Amino acid sequence: MKKNKYLLTSVLLFSTLGLAMTSVSCTNEKVEATYQIQCEENKDYILKTDVNKAKAKDVVTISVNITNIDKEIDQILINGSNEGVTTITKNSKYTFIMPNSDVTISATLTDKVYENKEISINEVNGFKTTFKVNNEVVTSAKKGDEVHVLLTNETDDRRVKSLTSNDVKIETITSGEEYKFIMIDNKVNLTLTDEAIPTHNLNFINEEGLSAKFYFKDKEVSEGIEGKEITIKLTLLEKYAFDSLVVNTPGVSLKTIKEGEEYTFIMPNTDVNIEGNAHKVIQKYKVLSIQAINFVDNIEGISINS
Repeated sequence: MKKNKYLLTSVLLFSTLGLAMTSVSCTNEKVEATYQIQCEENKDYILKTDVNKAKAKDVVTISVNITNIDKEIDQILINGSNEGVTTITKNSKYTFIMPNSDVTISATLTDKVYENKEISINEVNGFKTTFKVNNEVVTSAKKGDEVHVLLTNETDDRRVKSLTSNDVKIETITSGEEYKFIMIDNKVNLTLTDEAIPTHNLNFINEEGLSAKFYFKDKEVSEGIEGKEITIKLTLLEKYAFDSLVVNTPGVSLKTIKEGEEYTFIMPNTDVNIEGNAHKVIQKYKVLSIQAINFVDNIEGISINS
């Protein structure tokens, strides 16, 4: 019985010593401090970190979302300083080494610098295209530039049907000649479509004594192209005199080049009917009586003034 008492006492003693040693070991272990991370709020950007708190010397990752498309990151600041900040992806991802203090992350912005982007247009036979920015010829432009599109039509019988783009909104300044758009931060493709200009009949009406032919650029024609200048040349038959030229088509005005011979007009979007009027000239002769003729023949050396 006494032996068991000593054994129990020994067990209790060693257990107590063990607990005491464990307690001493736990209280001597050093616990590293952690520090808070806060991101500044701003209407032009959003900052986020992969952790909300970290220990000193930890690597913290910052993600950036720029909400103002005309701005870009100038600096990422940790407690007002960019020291120790590393750029992983500009305007998107950064890292820094956590100091032994709480931090507030902020950013400074700068105006975004846009690069020139290409402007392209399909080729159409007979048409030339020129792009201008600030009255200078260009083949590319940067975001925000006002680009003017100038079209030169070298054909006689075709015209611009449309100028379109899936990239930008095009405004018409002069239909078929000049357009404009605001450049975006991307390549811009334009599509030019042309079409044949309609033609209409040219008719000259006259009963007698007067004929006419129609010309376009010195070539005789029987049809006129809308919007083009047509010339009409008149020919009088012998013993006829010109009276008038009447246009029976509303909206058509004749321009006189030479009265009674040549006129011009702009072809409308309908047939043209022109009526010419002339009259026959009756020649009058002075008839002398037979007696007067004989009287003149018998007088020599006398000059008769009539």
